[in-house]
Amino acid sequence: MGASEGANGAAGRAGEVAAASAGGAGAGDAGCLRGEARRGVGEGAGQPESGLDWNRLWVERFGCDPESDRDNEAYWDERAASFGCHAASGAPAPGGQRADDDSRATTEPSPYAAEYLCLVGLRPGESAIDMGCGTGSIALPAAGEGHRVTACDLSDGMLARLRARARAAGVADMVDARKLSWLGDWSGLPVADVFLASRSLYSCDLRATLLAMEAHARRRCCVTVATLDSPLHDRTMLEAIGRPMPRLSEHVYLFNLLAQMGRLPEVSYIEHVKPTFGDTPQQVTAEFERDAGPMTGEERDRLARFVASRFDFDRRTPQGHPTRSYRQVVRWAFVAWDVPKRSEGVPA
Repeated sequence: MGASEGANGAAGRAGEVAAASAGGAGAGDAGCLRGEARRGVGEGAGQPESGLDWNRLWVERFGCDPESDRDNEAYWDERAASFGCHAASGAPAPGGQRADDDSRATTEPSPYAAEYLCLVGLRPGESAIDMGCGTGSIALPAAGEGHRVTACDLSDGMLARLRARARAAGVADMVDARKLSWLGDWSGLPVADVFLASRSLYSCDLRATLLAMEAHARRRCCVTVATLDSPLHDRTMLEAIGRPMPRLSEHVYLFNLLAQMGRLPEVSYIEHVKPTFGDTPQQVTAEFERDAGPMTGEERDRLARFVASRFDFDRRTPQGHPTRSYRQVVRWAFVAWDVPKRSEGVPA
């Protein structure tokens, strides 16, 4: 039984509904939920007696190549030049500057980052690890609030821009930028109070990754992962090329595996509109194919017609992106859990 067949067949009894309804905090709510209001939402969902091995299902569905860091590094180095702290949310950068204008960087969070950090709930004086930090969309606002952040990324380009932004924002002394990836050697990574991963989780063995995160966190782990409304699943585009939507998303696997591990995962949702990436039809098409996976010749032809009819490369957004005739709404699942005390005997 493959990942899709096994997980889809058990969705009703093993967590898809529970994960989808566990948290109510999204971008439209009046502030994020905190403390006791979010605790215990994972109870009763995704228990081991479902008979499903959610780690194996994750590997079958999302399994990566352990040697893939080199390709990912090249991709993110190329993206770094136009990747800004506010670009991912589609919000204008402060003062209207270009995404790559690091000299005017601030610690002001984007709407997405503000909601994410609100849900994280860092306590005064706590430290954090930000894995997959990019140019600092989470690290800089956290540092601005007085938190020391170990910010890790596999891309030299991203880290160079992070350091420049931290200097410009006056928080260079609060941000320890390190070249380190999800698949790298974490032996030199310190232990922080909270482990953060914002839209960056990349794992060949999810259970091992979650345990490694816990080993480097004293109190709490917080990640955002894709729902079906993710940047990788543009419903309008997929319909245009004749490809079906996936039936289960990352957060369902993550939620259920955490429950099987004896954790009490909390789930909330953050929503924003995804901007267009790419300056030419060819770049936009390549970005779509990277997200959706390899395409047939017929799918590429349909995609080219779709891009030609729905995108306007002469009209640009304030961030410099091409305009399009539809909105791609992205919903991220914020999944958090408390790190078990070693004396609790919680199963790994």
